[in-house]
Amino acid sequence: TVGGVTQASGRLLRFDTSGEIDNTFNNGNATAAGGTCVFDLAILPTDEIYAVGSFLTYSGAPRQGVVKTNPNGLLTWNNIGVKAGQTVFCVQIQPDGKILLGGTMFTWNGTTSTLPTSNFQTVPKGIIRLNKNGTLDNTFLTGLGFQGGTDVYLGTSVIRDIQQQSDTKIITGGDFTTYDGTARRMIARIKTRECAVAAVWNGATLGWSNGIEPTGDTYYMAIVSGTYTIPTGTHMTVCELEVKAGATLVI
Repeated sequence: TVGGVTQASGRLLRFDTSGEIDNTFNNGNATAAGGTCVFDLAILPTDEIYAVGSFLTYSGAPRQGVVKTNPNGLLTWNNIGVKAGQTVFCVQIQPDGKILLGGTMFTWNGTTSTLPTSNFQTVPKGIIRLNKNGTLDNTFLTGLGFQGGTDVYLGTSVIRDIQQQSDTKIITGGDFTTYDGTARRMIARIKTRECAVAAVWNGATLGWSNGIEPTGDTYYMAIVSGTYTIPTGTHMTVCELEVKAGATLVI
């Protein structure tokens, strides 16, 4: 309801300079619908729009929690978003154009406009980073993600706000007690990496994530579980190395 009048245009509206609803936005068609509301917006210098929240459709098309539109409100992304029942509370655009999302979500579908469950990727809870085209940025590694909390905001382990510092480090605020297994209560800072590719060792049984092994100085190399032994007589050159607690790297 706007100005005492119930509108059929959904949960994302644009107003003209006089305060009247701009019925040319999205050609006057319904915008975000289903769920509860749009929680946050980000506007690019090109006037393209990111809208996030708790909704299920946009212009009647399945779009769950996240949409990107052109300046006139027409869809430009072909991504479903997060699974129904998960909420995106905040969106932040990095200087390089990548998109940070925070909320209760632990899934993402950035490759198809259809809804089978198999199309959703499982991600660490609470925060994800997307490439400009809406695909998941697999170089953004958040380990176990955010855990714990008090069940205040539509479930535990919730990110309500994201801000990026001038040095590109990321400040997150919300309702959580740990980040990647480390005690952090309600606020945490996450560093970003300049490495172009992530290579993650998950132990002898699972091996390297997605079969990606570090082969040069553009790789971020993470040993997250088990033991990895660099073969005798060889060496590795990587952009950054991280050995998680409980894991071992033998050189």
